[in-house]
Amino acid sequence: MKQLLISVDQLLNTLLGPVLNRLYFGGPGPWGHPDETISSVLGKFRYAGILADYQTALWLYRFLNWLEPDHCEKSVEWAVGWSPYAIQQAAR
Repeated sequence: MKQLLISVDQLLNTLLGPVLNRLYFGGPGPWGHPDETISSVLGKFRYAGILADYQTALWLYRFLNWLEPDHCEKSVEWAVGWSPYAIQQAAR
């Protein structure tokens, strides 16, 4: 069941990626990598220090971490997608 939920999460990240990148970054951004979950991207936002700048992302981050403490931080996939540093630079 856990693998199915991760697959759905990755699918949602892939499908919503272009919209979220345009919304948050005005162009290319960290959302949408097919092997990365939304939780991983949110964890990277937190490590990049920009999570508080995006209220919708912050709400989702808090909700996921309420369900499981430190969920987003534990879900970060370091070898996949953008690094926190690249996210921080794109947010400028």
